[in-house]
Amino acid sequence: MDMNQIINKSKLLLPLLLSSLTLVACGSGSSATKPEVSVTTNLFETLVIDGYVEGANVFVDFNFNLVQDGGEPSGIFNATTSEYEFDSTGFGAITNFTETCGLNRPRIAQVPVGAIDSTRGVVNTAYTMMYFPHDGGAPKANVTPFTTMLTNSINEKLSTGISVADSCGTEANQLAQDIQSELNTVLTNLERNFEIGRSWFYEDFIASEDSAKQSVGEKIVDFLGTLHAIKSLLKETYNMGFRGVINDEVVSLILSNTEFDSVTFEIQNETLSTQEGEHFRYNRRHNFYDLRVNSQGQLLDSQDKPIEITLQNLENNSTVLISENYEECETIISGQDGCDENKVLIVADHRIHISIEERKEVDGYNWNKTFIRFLPADNQGPTLEYSIDEIGRHVKHIENTGSSYEGFELQMLDKSNPHFDFDLPLIMSTRYPADLQQIYADLTAVDMTMAGVQGNLNLLYDNDIIYIESGSASKGHQWVYRIRRYFNPNWDQEECEQRSFSDYSVILQAYTGLDAFNVCSESM
Repeated sequence: MDMNQIINKSKLLLPLLLSSLTLVACGSGSSATKPEVSVTTNLFETLVIDGYVEGANVFVDFNFNLVQDGGEPSGIFNATTSEYEFDSTGFGAITNFTETCGLNRPRIAQVPVGAIDSTRGVVNTAYTMMYFPHDGGAPKANVTPFTTMLTNSINEKLSTGISVADSCGTEANQLAQDIQSELNTVLTNLERNFEIGRSWFYEDFIASEDSAKQSVGEKIVDFLGTLHAIKSLLKETYNMGFRGVINDEVVSLILSNTEFDSVTFEIQNETLSTQEGEHFRYNRRHNFYDLRVNSQGQLLDSQDKPIEITLQNLENNSTVLISENYEECETIISGQDGCDENKVLIVADHRIHISIEERKEVDGYNWNKTFIRFLPADNQGPTLEYSIDEIGRHVKHIENTGSSYEGFELQMLDKSNPHFDFDLPLIMSTRYPADLQQIYADLTAVDMTMAGVQGNLNLLYDNDIIYIESGSASKGHQWVYRIRRYFNPNWDQEECEQRSFSDYSVILQAYTGLDAFNVCSESM
């Protein structure tokens, strides 16, 4: 494939690239199956390709967590073939290990500083690449920048709960099938829509002497090196899992081999979820947005000058979002998440999510929000939320199916308003079921329809607002009602607008005063 083909077909890869460094923990898994085939020596021959790389740590990730656990040995480098090879005797920790099982598992290549790249020389920046089989697995595999790109398509399926011992068992084998199915769907779509054959991702582009593709791969590796450095820093500082994400523009530039001065990306990382009491699990997220690097992968400051990768430089040159989260355990996966399998949801048919978020912009603007959400347990139906932020307190009720939207919001901007004045930080720290049930009861007692507007006026103090929205794609429009209350009722502002459902900014009709209430009451 020449460079023009790479340029023309790169757009399809925009959703795929470089959410590929997520770190997750391992746990317990399912029972193992009986052996399927006999095993041999020199298994799982693996090439690590930027050029051919010697000195990498290459392992078969049997339990799909992208971490080398005990019982997942490293391959031995063969200087004659430039391949990494494994011996079956190294997998004694895996119950009922078979070659077939191993061929259906990811292969991970951790390339350290000091490794030797046959085309670029000594590696100066560490990075990690990954390979996921899509066809039942092959005895020989190429781990390349392009196989790494496919990781994002299966990120959500990666395991956090299969032990190494059970990694050739029923659960792990089913996961392998699910991942291969997902990859095949992605690869089939690439072939059908963009004429990119699946072999394009898996081929040895050094052997084929595809210099254009090699140049693209080197750009990807340079960026992987930057992500690895940031990953190591955040792992050391916060002991958080990690995911690096670059935007569509960045992917397009890398794949088209276009020269550029700088590009933007983001870092998403979080702690492992831990059990907190009977009902909840806790984690912490620390994300960085709008980070910038140059074409050599160097981190840049606001003046486009290369800077060292330090925590302070990351925070000073990005938008930072920090959150602490408590999520109610789901009974359906209680055996995996550590919750009591006989546990009853605190609020019937709902899962509770409590969070504190703090956001710091590059320009120094700080924003924070604390909220509690009551989510439908089956993911079908409306979400109820109470929140506190910089401007006030909010009660929201939203049901969004994509083709229809129903919404209600009470904005209490007057700090003297005594209604719904919950101490969320305290509630978050204690998480008493009775308190959470009472909040839900108080919120659901509000009539959130047009029929309840007059009765809800007593909830409004000076400058407080009620919003009500209703619309659908089939109707092509959405009705929006708003009433803003002032200390003098004669100054109240009442509006009703019909907006385009596909483009919310387009106002089709508008009414004020009494007409606003009447029209929206009849239309919703």
